[in-house]
Amino acid sequence: MTSIAEAKPGHVHLWMREIGVHGSDLDQCRNSLTAEENDRAEKFRFDEHRNRFIRGRAFLREVLATFCGSGSPGELPLAIGEDGKPLVPDSPVAFNLSHSGDIAVLGVAPMREIGVDVECFDRRVECLALARRYFAPSEIAAMEALNGPAQRELFFRLWTSKEAAMKATGEGLRIDPRGIEVLLDNAVRPLRYEGRFAPWYLANQDRNSNGVTVSVAAPEPFTMIWESDSL
Repeated sequence: MTSIAEAKPGHVHLWMREIGVHGSDLDQCRNSLTAEENDRAEKFRFDEHRNRFIRGRAFLREVLATFCGSGSPGELPLAIGEDGKPLVPDSPVAFNLSHSGDIAVLGVAPMREIGVDVECFDRRVECLALARRYFAPSEIAAMEALNGPAQRELFFRLWTSKEAAMKATGEGLRIDPRGIEVLLDNAVRPLRYEGRFAPWYLANQDRNSNGVTVSVAAPEPFTMIWESDSL
């Protein structure tokens, strides 16, 4: 696994992990969490959501502990920054964890901030109706020019691109998604931001073997480096 000493400027390192019932051993994951994190887990009403949280948090700690050279995952110090996002104190890396259903994606980079979002293409949503509510006019027009699977895939590429930007700053849906316009390359692939996040940098990739699309946003140029996407 890449370490912080091996990380290169302008690279966003990405890992994908199964956090559902076929994920890592739940008891081992619990042992990687702090007492406060295990207490948080117990507050989830449904086992499915609780177990995803436990596996996702253990995944985060496992990767960051190795990347930052911090010893065991359970001993990794995590704090909350002024923007409400978790951070490793005194570490020069930014990270962001996203999940869709049973799939989680973690991005880590030696830069000030990043945002990561993943969505499953088979997620059941009314794509065009949501686009007309939350998308910019140019994005709606691009979707209306398509139909079937192509329209659905474009919706999730656009949505993950917006979410990645909103997550990068910790503002989330406090930002109006319509103010984050995503320009497309050949009408299907997110290329760059206009509006609220111009001139931020954007990259989007479909991981077809996993049935997902992943977007990354950052305030400086970068390349996506997949360390692992096996589930």
